[in-house]
Amino acid sequence: MTGASTPIWRTRARRLYAQESLAAELEQTVYALDSTTIDPCWNLFPWARFRSTKATVKLHMLLNLRGPIPTMIAISEGKQADVCVLDELIPEAGLFYVMDRGYSDFQRLYCFVLSSAFFVTRTKTGVKLNRLESRPVTASTSVRSDTSSG
Repeated sequence: MTGASTPIWRTRARRLYAQESLAAELEQTVYALDSTTIDPCWNLFPWARFRSTKATVKLHMLLNLRGPIPTMIAISEGKQADVCVLDELIPEAGLFYVMDRGYSDFQRLYCFVLSSAFFVTRTKTGVKLNRLESRPVTASTSVRSDTSSG
């Protein structure tokens, strides 16, 4: 979906890799969201203080899986929880966002629902969920279960 809120460089990047194949055949764009920590020189980055003698920054990246193009890069203090970057994301309708359990925050993930976007994540251990509906799955696929909110 290209609209007024979609930067022109993102539209160009999508066109460049539109014909690249994914492991799963989807017409929609699929993004992966993750972060890594970087340990810069303490003397050059005092704002990134992590411990008394160590500096750390966190690099958050949203990667378009059709090609090696980062769609968003954010740098934060190393102490910042991964899930906070969801506050900076503007989900696009119809697109898929894949992220690890560090991004499990149902209140923040609800913005994907409101934007008509889709997200895939693993929940943290100990989360209590109620299944509202279940469908049979074919044993020949890697799908373990198929549930829906009705």
